[in-house]
Amino acid sequence: MALSLAKGHITRSLFGDAELFDLFCESAEVRAILMVEGSLATAQGEIGGLPKESALVINSMARDVLIDPGILADGMAKDGIVVPSLVAGFVAAMEASAEDQGHAGFVQKGATSQDIQDTGLVLWLRRVFDLFDQRMVGLLDTFRDQALAYRSMPMAARTRHQLAKPTAYERGLRPGAYHLCDIVNGWNKCVNGFWYCRLVVRQSVRSIRQKSFFYQLLQKVIQLRLTKSFSQLCV
Repeated sequence: MALSLAKGHITRSLFGDAELFDLFCESAEVRAILMVEGSLATAQGEIGGLPKESALVINSMARDVLIDPGILADGMAKDGIVVPSLVAGFVAAMEASAEDQGHAGFVQKGATSQDIQDTGLVLWLRRVFDLFDQRMVGLLDTFRDQALAYRSMPMAARTRHQLAKPTAYERGLRPGAYHLCDIVNGWNKCVNGFWYCRLVVRQSVRSIRQKSFFYQLLQKVIQLRLTKSFSQLCV
């Protein structure tokens, strides 16, 4: 038997989730961190924190560069976090590019590895939240369709697992649907709060100018947050 039932060839169809596996792969984590580096450079370029040409080159390279997660293992073991070795690999790739011309020196200017790691996590999980969003909306749609299709269909009610008076199938669906609506509304509040909590600027260790970099980056990332209001689905 495999160490992880979710990844075992025999058991993964029962315990695994292929869509989530694709989202939680190491390549997705690397891509999210690189997107943060590109967005940070863009925000800094817009407010004069670094040359606009450098910001454009960094953002372009961050989108196009391919870094094998396997080469980051030694750095992870040494630093306990993947960002330093990933940034070093990104800078090396920029310096080897004809586009560089000294722009690599502006990568991750004024940001800590933890800033990049946390913001990358938000971008990474955004795709996971989108998937959960789709699934919960789909489940609510299924409840609605089933309730309409079998509104008058009789079924045996149960009390303490014992047969009771007959009832309608639609009435049996209601508790589950209402409970799911509560979960969905709570999920929406949790997601909305997550974007802000994970991206709070550490004011005690930032100058006013540095904080403006992160506020602009924060605004860009928040634009990517979930916009669908689950409460509209649960009226």
